[in-house]
Amino acid sequence: MKLAGGMDAAGVASEGEEEKPWKCCDLTICARSFPPTCRCADVVKQCADGCKSCMGVPFGHICNDWYTGDPAQGATNGN
Repeated sequence: MKLAGGMDAAGVASEGEEEKPWKCCDLTICARSFPPTCRCADVVKQCADGCKSCMGVPFGHICNDWYTGDPAQGATNGN
């Protein structure tokens, strides 16, 4: 299923966009730019394989990669 911004339902880039370093995100931090530049501040047990800058924090890890494009779908929506 295609979503806005050329992304598919799994959060994987399509049609020439780069792949996001995360599959879904509840706490997205975006710069005010067009297209937006975003990172995901969700604390997870383990960063996704696509994450280049995985940072250890209390209670888990945060992927500190920035992505240019539409942010991912929320994780707690069942997406």
